[in-house]
Amino acid sequence: MAQWDLLITGAKVYDGEGTPGRVEDIAIANGVVAARGANLPQSEASQCVEASGKWLIPGMLDIHTHLD
Repeated sequence: MAQWDLLITGAKVYDGEGTPGRVEDIAIANGVVAARGANLPQSEASQCVEASGKWLIPGMLDIHTHLD
């Protein structure tokens, strides 16, 4: 049985700490980040998404609108 619901691989991850983004994997379990790092095992995930060339900003919510 997989320990993660989703594994996003190869994305450039920005964690909000002000450090430069770095390419790594993010594992999600029960709606929260369960693990992050390089080359997390895909066999531990129910679903894998390849995200090379994409940015990943876990927990970031964009509330920008043009409603005003």
